[in-house]
Amino acid sequence: MEGSFVAADESGERILATTGWAERTLEEQLEKKQDEFAGLLTRQDAMELIARENGIAANKREEKATTVLSDVKPGEQQVCTRARVWHVFATKHFSKKTPAGEREGKVRNVLVKDATGEATVVLWGNDAEWPQAVGLHRNSVLELFGAASKLGTRGMELHSSLATRLSLSPKEEGLPACPAKILSPTELSEG
Repeated sequence: MEGSFVAADESGERILATTGWAERTLEEQLEKKQDEFAGLLTRQDAMELIARENGIAANKREEKATTVLSDVKPGEQQVCTRARVWHVFATKHFSKKTPAGEREGKVRNVLVKDATGEATVVLWGNDAEWPQAVGLHRNSVLELFGAASKLGTRGMELHSSLATRLSLSPKEEGLPACPAKILSPTELSEG
C-alpha cells in the first residue's frame, strides 16, 4: 500500500510482524474496531487495542513535557498538561443511534486553568466516573497525558480516549489558586 498509515506507524509495524497480516487486513481490522466504538476511537487508539488483543505489548509512548494550555492547538492527539480544577460538572448520560443499534454512553466535563489559559476536559465513558472515584474537586491539580484537543463552542477542549492517562498531582507550582466561592443566603437557590 503506497503511503500507508500502517507502515509508517510503530504499532502497525509490530502488529504486522507479530500476526503475519497483510497491511490491508490490518486496515480492515482498524476500520472494524473504530466501527465497534461508533467512531469515537482514534486510529491510534484502535491500533493499540488491536495490539493488546493480539498479545503485543502496548506501545510505550514517550510522555512528553507538559504543555501549557495557551500552547495547545486544535487537532493535537497527544496533549500532556497539568492544570488546576476550577469546576467538576455532573456526569451526563446519553444514547446514540449507530449502524449497530442504539448505544448508551456517558460524559463529564471538568473546567481547568493554568497560568496561561483554560480548557474543558471532556471525559468519555469510564473516564467520566474517574473524578468521583479519586475525589477530584475544585482546586485539585489534574495531570492529563494523551488527550486529543478540539476547539469547542466555549474554547479549547481536551478529550479523553482509551489511551488517555489521568492522575492527581501534588505539584501546584505555577498554577493559579481557585478562589473560594462564598455566597450570601440571597444568592442560594434550590437545585
